[in-house]
Amino acid sequence: EKLLEVWFTTKNKSGPECDLRNIPRAALEQMLTIAKCEIISSMSNSHVDAYVLSESSMFLSKRRIVLKTCGTTTPLDCLEKMIWLVKKFTGYDMVEDVFYSRKNFQRPDLQLSPYRSFER
Repeated sequence: EKLLEVWFTTKNKSGPECDLRNIPRAALEQMLTIAKCEIISSMSNSHVDAYVLSESSMFLSKRRIVLKTCGTTTPLDCLEKMIWLVKKFTGYDMVEDVFYSRKNFQRPDLQLSPYRSFER
């Protein structure tokens, strides 16, 4: 299991209302292709958009994206595309925090680099 959590903010505090849920689904699907997973279904309420993925789940709230994956996915590979999409569609212009964690893999030899180990 790999968990990528990214929080966004903006320098322009008096600008238009920013919201990560403004990113179109088609754009999210392209981003997830880079991470080697795809959207299976989704649900939304006034606080969060939740996506069931082929390899786990993703959640978008106003300021935070949580991408939780498993298998041989590559969530860190989509970080650059994620930031680009956020800047293009949401009004946010800064990454506030990034968190990444992973469990111990049963078969680390099946993971792609850099997911195999925290060692370089």
